[in-house]
Amino acid sequence: WLKRPTATPRALASAHPGWRPAAMAAMAADAAPAGQFARGSSSADGSPPASPTKSLESSPMSPSLGRTGARFVPLSRPEVAPFLAAHGFPALDDSRWLPGPGGDAPAPLRPKLAVTVRGHEEAKGHTWYLLDCSLQGMSSEALNWQVSKRLEQLRDDLHDRLKTDMGQGYAERFASAPFAHKGGLPGTTARLQSWFEVLVTFVNGEAACSPSLVAVLLGFLDAP
Repeated sequence: WLKRPTATPRALASAHPGWRPAAMAAMAADAAPAGQFARGSSSADGSPPASPTKSLESSPMSPSLGRTGARFVPLSRPEVAPFLAAHGFPALDDSRWLPGPGGDAPAPLRPKLAVTVRGHEEAKGHTWYLLDCSLQGMSSEALNWQVSKRLEQLRDDLHDRLKTDMGQGYAERFASAPFAHKGGLPGTTARLQSWFEVLVTFVNGEAACSPSLVAVLLGFLDAP
């Protein structure tokens, strides 16, 4: 009797590109450099890759949302205007909007941002707040995406930066919607939602909102 040759996993993979057993996947993962992972897979720490898209449909708590504890780094001053222009905001630089017919940039000419705090979930030992975001341009379809952030990130990387940017006007504007307390106490989601509603109203409706503030907000929200 002739012994039938046994096909190895690598031979099968070569003959059938779509065939990828768990053993092969594990070999590929072990061979990948640290911090890199295949599309659709998880990173070394178990978190999914961040991949915002034009329209991201998901379950109530989507496992596809990127979750990272990395600190947010705002753009440099020369980078603000080009970044905003790519998202439809007419800025001359980090502190001035492009003048309109009346000499100022009317707020209606800027895209409209919407942020909804949908809820929260526990992952990697922390509480993550799920944000549904939308950016509606004047003549284009809405850009929708989702992102999840920890309360610490929302406070340190967004709230504190915006508070500094707005100066004395912050306390008056947010008097009716104070930011959430530390510790993730009951009612945190509702307080965050109220805070974002006031912030979005300011961003969408007033020329006093600086380009640098809008850039910080969009950058923090990982606008695609």
